[in-house]
Amino acid sequence: MGNSMRANVMSESSKCRLYRLFKTELKLENYLFKMNWNIARYIVKFRTSNHRLAVEKLRYTNVELNERKCDLCSLEMLGDEYHLFFECDNDDIVTLRRKYIPNHYIVNRSMYKFVKLLKSVDDIKIASKLGTFLKFSKMV
Repeated sequence: MGNSMRANVMSESSKCRLYRLFKTELKLENYLFKMNWNIARYIVKFRTSNHRLAVEKLRYTNVELNERKCDLCSLEMLGDEYHLFFECDNDDIVTLRRKYIPNHYIVNRSMYKFVKLLKSVDDIKIASKLGTFLKFSKMV
């Protein structure tokens, strides 16, 4: 499949909705070469929506997107990637968030900050924290 065909499939697929926000060109990221694969693989899986969050898990049972609620907390919110990082009030997730997500992303959180965080994986220190957060969240 050529690059233009891949880009077209990616732009039309609901599966790629998060990926489109932070991935501007199709190329290998530096963190893939600089990090321990044991942690980097969690970032890869998360960024490609290969995870166990409700937004993906319920896709395969034909649940409408707006009905794919987080099954980790009682907030009745969409169980997507943003929710995991910034909204979920599950005690274990909150503890992991405080430990591994840099505070300046959490304070006055926004989709802009979320995308910026996901784009910052070339900073190995941040990428290691993200990967560790995702590993211990057990959602990836």
